[in-house]
Amino acid sequence: MPDLKGRGVLVTRPKEQSGEMTDAITAAGGKPFLYPALDVLGRDASEVDASLKDMQPPDITLFVSPNAVRFGVDYAGEAAIGAIGPATAAALERAGKTVDIQPDGGYDSEHLLMSDALSAIDGKTVRIIRGQRGRELLGTTLAHRGANVEYLSVYARQCPSPDPAETEDLIAAWSNDEIHAWIVMSVETLDNFLSLVGEAGVDLARRTPLVSPATRVINVASERLPGIFAAVADGTSPDALLETIDSMMIYDDE
Repeated sequence: MPDLKGRGVLVTRPKEQSGEMTDAITAAGGKPFLYPALDVLGRDASEVDASLKDMQPPDITLFVSPNAVRFGVDYAGEAAIGAIGPATAAALERAGKTVDIQPDGGYDSEHLLMSDALSAIDGKTVRIIRGQRGRELLGTTLAHRGANVEYLSVYARQCPSPDPAETEDLIAAWSNDEIHAWIVMSVETLDNFLSLVGEAGVDLARRTPLVSPATRVINVASERLPGIFAAVADGTSPDALLETIDSMMIYDDE
């Protein structure tokens, strides 16, 4: 069990998806600070249905995130189902679906593409359920392997517009040494966050340990925030993220 000993942890996930994380921080003795840097909105069902009319029944349906499951689980079809990582797989299982394909390790397209089930797919139709924007690596690679790839966008991501007072309160708490680590789940969230918090926030972020389950986030953060102390968590669960934070913390009373 991670022990945060009164340390503050900044969570940048969408508000409706942050409850499990903030609860875990509190249970570990820490103080959560929620500053959503990503909004996720489901597309109108009529728009999704219109997209489906031009699609073939899939042989394989791949879900690229828990949000893809949240907004698109009903569009899986009668197909083998794949998940990009354990959080997505867990969301599918909660929705009553059996997960047939998932990476042995890792939480991204690169690891999913290493699955045996996606190696010999010439002539198969693969439906990728995702947001309106996303990485093309998964679909491009599968197309090169001979698959007929069809994207079904079921949600949109956008940068929030927080009240200026919310940002001011965050910077004030951070400047007062109340925040000792921050969590970012995606590169888009990182980009949004750095654009929202201004120069003072960017400087504070650079001097605060960062944890993410995604290597891409750590790599981008290291480029944009030179000198940052950042680590990849061994999983997307709250426990995995907080264990990594715990291991990074240096406590004054030790």
